[in-house]
Amino acid sequence: MILGTLIVVGAALLAFANGANDVSRGIATLTGTGRASHRAAIAWGTVWTLAGGLASLVISIGLVNAFTSAIVGPDVLATPTFALAVALGAATWVLVASATGLPVSTTHALTGTIVGVASAAGGSGTVRWWMLLSAIAAPLAISPVVWPFIGYAMHAVAARLAPACVRDEISVGMASRTGSVMAVLTPQIVASPSGCSPADHTWRFMPAGTLHWSAAAALSFARGVNDNAKIAAIAALGMPAIAGGLWPAFLVTANRHGTA
Repeated sequence: MILGTLIVVGAALLAFANGANDVSRGIATLTGTGRASHRAAIAWGTVWTLAGGLASLVISIGLVNAFTSAIVGPDVLATPTFALAVALGAATWVLVASATGLPVSTTHALTGTIVGVASAAGGSGTVRWWMLLSAIAAPLAISPVVWPFIGYAMHAVAARLAPACVRDEISVGMASRTGSVMAVLTPQIVASPSGCSPADHTWRFMPAGTLHWSAAAALSFARGVNDNAKIAAIAALGMPAIAGGLWPAFLVTANRHGTA
């Protein structure tokens, strides 16, 4: 029971380190562009990261197997100290990297620690290398290559959503059936934000602002969904010893994972 408790605590520590390190990435552009204060942006990212962590039990349950039984042999996986060593090793590196300002990925840290602990406990033959390369290493390697092109394409979309001044122009028309004259207010974009003036009877239209907050929320939510399942997989290995299951493992790590 003591070892099981330590495993869960170690996984919670890893989730805490992950949340403290990663929440800022999802909301960095909000503060960088001046749309939000640091406190408001971090609170926004924390809430959505927590929501994603709680949703991960339903959405990303497959990652539990990917980061345990899929890449490590059953003999090593059943070793009592395996999960504790993985949790403490990954948490230590994430915390050290965060404190020193080094770029860090919890997924990379967790994957490397699993491979290292498994190799130390049972030899390199206990690692399913093909599964590791195809299911984890390949997606991690492809992402930095693919996303620059997606970011390049998104710039053109964002440029069309820049703030603009809108003036309510009055247009006059005649109804064909009744012959009456009608005046209709028609919104027209007339200038850039720098030209907005109350004297011109204009108002600011800012679709990019709303979409920016929404994008930060979506990014934080997606990160919570993706990362929490991996950490919960480690916590779940210690749950049977303390009469727990998968649900408690997800709840423990989700609450720590959403901390910033």
